Parts: sequence; structure tokens; C-alpha cells
Amino acid sequence: MLKETYVKIVMRRINKYAEPKPREHKVGVFECDHCKKLFEIEYCLDQKIAKLHHFCGRRCQGDARKEGGCLNYVYNLFDHTQTIETREKNETNNNETIRCDQCIQNSQCS
Repeated sequence: MLKETYVKIVMRRINKYAEPKPREHKVGVFECDHCKKLFEIEYCLDQKIAKLHHFCGRRCQGDARKEGGCLNYVYNLFDHTQTIETREKNETNNNETIRCDQCIQNSQCS
């Protein structure tokens, strides 16, 4: 979550031979959705603001996906036996509907 933005003065060069000049650089202060730690982002700020969730690192992002994390509702754990049963039902339905009309009339497909 975005807490605040501020302008930081940074010394930047136009090319490697030019003298560094002070430039204004926009910085965003975010709060991690998982551990609630504050962190700064300087680059691609508009893209980061547009995201739904903000994490301070890969570890927090991975922990948020686990059970009890803030992204658990998105990556919900489910029972694999139900998906196998539904997959078998879909395969039997697909096998019945794949038969062509000529094969059904000639009773070649059974």
C-alpha cells in the first residue's frame, strides 16, 4: 500500500563525459502487505502504484501465498481428488461427443 511520495534530489549524468547535475527523482514509500514493513521504490513508480499488492521482497511474496498469508484467498488450497473426478467425468463426456455422425450410423464407433 502506498503511504507517501516525495521528491529526492539525485546527481545524474546525461552521458559519461558530462558533469553530474542535480535532478529531481520521485520516490514512493510503500507498506508491505504481509509483514507491514515500510520500504522505498524509486524506479517504475507508476507501474508499482497500479499493482494491487505490494511486497518488500520475494520471501514476503512467497509467504503471503502460503496458508494463513494475505494472498491465500487467491491461491486457495483445494482437494485434488475432486479435480481428478471432474476430469474423468469431462473425459467421458468428451469421448461421447467426439463421435462423428457417419460412425454412429454405421455403428463403427462404440
